Amino acid sequence: MSYPPQPPQAPQAPQQPPQYPPQYQQGQYPQGQYQQPYGQYQAVQPKTNTLALVGFIMSLVLIVLMWFTSWFGLLANLAAFILCIIGNSQIKASAGTQTGKGFAVAGIVITSILFGLFVLGFIVIVGLGLSILGGMGML
Repeated sequence: MSYPPQPPQAPQAPQQPPQYPPQYQQGQYPQGQYQQPYGQYQAVQPKTNTLALVGFIMSLVLIVLMWFTSWFGLLANLAAFILCIIGNSQIKASAGTQTGKGFAVAGIVITSILFGLFVLGFIVIVGLGLSILGGMGML
């Protein structure tokens, strides 16, 4: 099998070599991709500490429930206090990556006041009970 001979090709004009640096018209710049230099970090959005927020919300709920549920309210108050303390210590140790210190401090203050009111109410109830029993001659 043989191939027919090819006709000779016309001579091509020599191509011009590219100019270095490339010439741009006034106002035009080369389009390049921006890459972030090595070693730089992007800013991280700080997040609210969940324990501080939950403790604060529990303390707000306990303002209403404290007087209707005595022992449960006392235990829930203690749990909210502990959550706020742990949340506050986590916020301090996070080096700025967590926020919510205001929630933690407000929860600690509210639960402390509620605990004081619970103790005061307990003393008043026991004192009234003793005075009633003493007035009836049972003591």
